Amino acid sequence: MDESGIAANVARAIATALDWTSTPDARAAAHSYLESIKAGDTHVLANTSFLLVKRDWSSEIRLHAFKMLQLLERHYGAAIMEASRQQMDIAKQHGAAVVAAVNAVNAYAEWAPLPDLAKYGIIYGCGFLLTSPDFRVHACEFFKLVSPRKRPVDASSDFDSAMRSVFEVLMNVTKDFFMKSSSGGSSESEFEFAEYICESLVSLGSTNLQCIAADSTVLSFYLQQMLGFFQHSKLALHYQSLLFWLSLMRDLMSKSKTALTDGLNTGMGQADNEKRKMLALVTDDVCCAILDTSFQRMLMKEKVHPGTAPAVGTLELWSDDFDSKVDFSQYRSRLLELIRFIAFHKPLVAAAKVSERITEVIKSFMLVLLPTKLLRAIHALWSPSVTQALPGEMRAAMLMSDVEKASLLGEGKTKLPKGALTFHDGSQFDISREAYSEPNEADIRNWLRGIRDSGYSILGLSATLGDSFFRCVDPHSVILALMENVQHMEFRHIKQLVHLALVPLVKFCPSDLWDAWLEKLLHPLFLHVWQALTSSWSSLLREGKAKVPDLHGVLAGSDLKVEVMEEKLLRDLTREICSLCSVLAAPGLNAAVPSLEQAGQVSQMDDSSMRDLAAFASTSMVGEAMSKVTSLCGLVILLAISTDNAELREFVCKDLFSAIIQGLTLESNSIISAELVGLCREIFIYLSNRNPSPRQILLSLPCITLQDLLAFEEALSKTGSPKEQKQHMKSLLIMATGNKLKALATQKAVNVITNVTIQWLRNSDKEADLFFIGANP
Repeated sequence: MDESGIAANVARAIATALDWTSTPDARAAAHSYLESIKAGDTHVLANTSFLLVKRDWSSEIRLHAFKMLQLLERHYGAAIMEASRQQMDIAKQHGAAVVAAVNAVNAYAEWAPLPDLAKYGIIYGCGFLLTSPDFRVHACEFFKLVSPRKRPVDASSDFDSAMRSVFEVLMNVTKDFFMKSSSGGSSESEFEFAEYICESLVSLGSTNLQCIAADSTVLSFYLQQMLGFFQHSKLALHYQSLLFWLSLMRDLMSKSKTALTDGLNTGMGQADNEKRKMLALVTDDVCCAILDTSFQRMLMKEKVHPGTAPAVGTLELWSDDFDSKVDFSQYRSRLLELIRFIAFHKPLVAAAKVSERITEVIKSFMLVLLPTKLLRAIHALWSPSVTQALPGEMRAAMLMSDVEKASLLGEGKTKLPKGALTFHDGSQFDISREAYSEPNEADIRNWLRGIRDSGYSILGLSATLGDSFFRCVDPHSVILALMENVQHMEFRHIKQLVHLALVPLVKFCPSDLWDAWLEKLLHPLFLHVWQALTSSWSSLLREGKAKVPDLHGVLAGSDLKVEVMEEKLLRDLTREICSLCSVLAAPGLNAAVPSLEQAGQVSQMDDSSMRDLAAFASTSMVGEAMSKVTSLCGLVILLAISTDNAELREFVCKDLFSAIIQGLTLESNSIISAELVGLCREIFIYLSNRNPSPRQILLSLPCITLQDLLAFEEALSKTGSPKEQKQHMKSLLIMATGNKLKALATQKAVNVITNVTIQWLRNSDKEADLFFIGANP
């Protein structure tokens, strides 16, 4: 007899056995027949039960068929036992019976009440089968059918208890999967199985999360597991979890918004309390993890730049080969929606993570360091060996434009007289083209300036990142790009370099990286700037022409205009370097420098860089520049006091002390006269007993005698007040110079319209380097 005929006979036997109108003999015969089926061939029992649990039969027959399926539990045990005995044929027979039973259970699970599935041990039995590699895929189908069951309106606590059992079974299996996955023991079949489990957990969380909401421990454990799936490297697992988190956050956010308007409703208030409890479990750490993963998965696999591949790691990104019913645009829109919900729930966390991602983008860009490569190439254009090989049009584009010249002269945009530009090698270029620049030449000039200035700006802005920049970028490449051709750079270019790039680099460089960055950046800069500014200032003092490199290639225009432009370029660079010096002297960068009270403690230091800075400081008493460099002078004096550096101390006591006094002769320094007098006081009080130069310089002043100096020293010894000591120093200087220190004299409201005031200090070659330019800043 075929299986359908046996099933029909079994159905009639069940109906007869359950019908109270049947005769006793008929019921006995029916029971006997049913027992023979149960004790007979397992295949017949399994297939008959599978046919009878379908919806075509009455509920009584389906329920009895389901009870018959429970007898098949012994077949699972028998299959395992026979397999251990290597009786594979017998084990396969029992295994086939188990598979048939599970298929029948799945058919029953489509309609049977959930409490009945728990009452008759079906949930437990299928959960047990999940631990068997041979039967777990079939058992997964059962949980896939059960998980999306919605709670009936009239459901009792039995439904919640049964659904909680489903949660526990699946979470225990998930726990085992994560343990295997963390130890690297997962295979492709394990991932496929995990995908089935994740799909069921997503269905559970989307429809029946309220069944475990009362137990915060279980709910928290469930959320952590779903977060684990979301963070998993396998895209399929991540994608399934994404659907859950999106559904959860959408529901929680909508409830939190309506809570304000429905707060007076008692029933809604209770629901809102449950939602708030759930929201509390979506902690900052959970949100951070979701955002991190979402940001990493925003790109397709085919679109990932090779330079960012290490940041992605083993993450399986979306690919065109991914088998899904949605395309990448839909997937990314869901990610963005989830990010939006997280940002609404935790705005500060989201803002911090976005900042981190921006930092990472800048870091990944800086790894390429295209700006430094471009800057190095552009800087090389001004080196003689490269410049000589350039065509005339290119060299003309490297010269200052009419607009720049007019700006230096304080004029509007004007057209220079026609003539010829003569380069150092004798070649000429028609200057009329400068007044009406060809588009190509103008484009080249604009491009050079744009790349140079934007490159400096990128480095400066990147430096504000602090450790993220300085520890992830090779300092050698930056230093090489900026300093390789610094000796060939024009003054206006050095000014931009200092203002846009070097000042931020100095401000934000971590102290433990100063040797690797600042020393190698600043030493060649100050060495060149010291030589260039000394030469230009000396030339301006002796010949009235600064001879700055910016105008060396142009032999056109009136001498007066050229002189004005040269002096303007010289002053601008001097002030910018003084600004850099003031940044170097900032208290935040010199926390380790002892105070004057600790000056007796002597320490060792590298004197080369400080000597260069100090040498520059002595030549920077230039109106506004002087005010910017006083802080550096104070730091240099403090280091001379607190260190055992004889060369630095000699410089401070002789050159710097003399330069400060000469700076007081300039009316433009009146605004900082108190600071300058204070510097003189510090040098004399703390260093005159270690070096004779301060006394010798004071005695060399025209209106002082030895008795005056001795009286001054006696007055200092009688007071410990810095304020009174400064007053004594001021009175001495005024008296010793015959009241010729204009910065200390009573100021009058006057307009200074003179362009340049030149004052010589000495005629000797060595002291001729100490020049002082007093001008309207």
